[in-house]
Amino acid sequence: MKKSLVALAALAATGAFAQSSVTLYGRIDAGLFNQTTENQAVGSKVTKFDLAGAQNTKTGARLGVTGVEDLGGGLKAGFVIETRVNIDKSTNISGGAAQGTFGATRQANINLNGGFGTVVLGTYYNAFDDLRYAHSPNIGGLAGGDTFGTFGGRLSERSENGLGYSTPSFGGFKIRASVLSRKNNEDLMTPGTKALGLTSNTASGGIATLAPTVGQKTQGFGVAAGYDNGPLSVLGVFGTAKQNFTAPGTPVIQKTNDFGATVKYDFGVAVPYFIFEDVKTTTSVPGAFTKSRGFEVGAKFPLGAFTPYVTFNSMKNTTQAANSTDKITAVQIGTNYDISKRTSAYVALGSDKTKNDALATFTKRNGVALGLVHKF
Repeated sequence: MKKSLVALAALAATGAFAQSSVTLYGRIDAGLFNQTTENQAVGSKVTKFDLAGAQNTKTGARLGVTGVEDLGGGLKAGFVIETRVNIDKSTNISGGAAQGTFGATRQANINLNGGFGTVVLGTYYNAFDDLRYAHSPNIGGLAGGDTFGTFGGRLSERSENGLGYSTPSFGGFKIRASVLSRKNNEDLMTPGTKALGLTSNTASGGIATLAPTVGQKTQGFGVAAGYDNGPLSVLGVFGTAKQNFTAPGTPVIQKTNDFGATVKYDFGVAVPYFIFEDVKTTTSVPGAFTKSRGFEVGAKFPLGAFTPYVTFNSMKNTTQAANSTDKITAVQIGTNYDISKRTSAYVALGSDKTKNDALATFTKRNGVALGLVHKF
């Protein structure tokens, strides 16, 4: 249960914290995970097994603090500080060493909201997070799950060092926008492989930034429009980012455009949804670009405490420089069971296959996950 921590009475008497409150919250997610990966190109077949592991779970563990102060006149100031928690070890998982390390930032921002809408500054979830995960019930780390994560250079759903704005809701309609302008001048760092891929860090409005390199400058923006009222939810998101590298050698300019849309409708007995995303990254190097396009379709079926689901994914990733195309098809089925308001269990089966046209090879994955989630 969330625990509200009100200001001390002695301080409240001064009036400075009379309308302030702080809430501690968190989530623990752990369970069994077993997955087999077959790689035809190298003739290998590897099985990964975790008992009570927290690396491939449904929602991920976290610990956070949020607060709000009523400034009067309909104006409020607030903050969010949320960290990752890895309950089985302190190093990580895919996505970088800090991903599962306790203390690694999930969110850290300050916000101001009123009749004009909401302004947020810091690290926060942007509209790309809503696009990819608001309606999808599958487990990302399990086969058949987050195949959007295979996209080369997609813009991130977590804004870092960003500035965002959201309008108030007008009958369910809302617009969100973010901007980014950042420059790194760390002369002692040399460019590496991550310097040419939008996969290392993140930034405003779903605009990705890179590992710091010599003379790197990043600019961009993101905008989203959505309608969420009653059984219908619709969202469209667009983001663009441009990086300039003045590293030793030929300067490189890299630009990424990312567009996506999602729609969900709640029929009561079934909640179908559809997600589409298209990403293209170009560079100043002739003939060097990547394109990714795909969709996910699925449905949840509420049955009291049980909520079974099924999802299907189809993705296509093309790398022009290597003249290579990967095609991915994936399916996952599972169910969630609400034991109480704060505790739930889940089980899922997943399968996916990636075929490479240039090499005429494939990789197949089959997996199962069983877990328990507690929120407070």
